[in-house]
Amino acid sequence: MEKTLECAELLGAKIIIFQTPASFKESNDNIKSIVDFFRKFRTDRFIFGWEHRGTWSKDALKLIYSETGLFEIVDPFKTEPLKTDFIYFRLHGIGGYRYKYTDEDLLKLKEYAEWNGYIMFNNTNMFEDAKRFRKVVSS
Repeated sequence: MEKTLECAELLGAKIIIFQTPASFKESNDNIKSIVDFFRKFRTDRFIFGWEHRGTWSKDALKLIYSETGLFEIVDPFKTEPLKTDFIYFRLHGIGGYRYKYTDEDLLKLKEYAEWNGYIMFNNTNMFEDAKRFRKVVSS
């Protein structure tokens, strides 16, 4: 973590995202681990986000976010996001990375566009999908 903070500082990064595998499931031990880890490294220099994989209860997520200052990173097409002060959507493609988002998908995503945060297309059509989404939001 210290090396990550050092690299982020050198790069002038403001946000650092963390991702855990689906095998890192909700449990009291894992909740305690996350809370302890991010409390230890909390800093005003960076904003930390966490992309959890697998199924976590909304209560557990709310507890973790409130105790650590983490923001949620989620694919809203796979997991219903919590309404928080800041959010980061990573769109991995519905059913896989080769997915091309439909106009209907982009209209649904537009409903979240008023939230404070980022939307990142993380699929093979990311550039084209992002350009199309920009047009949807502008209209």
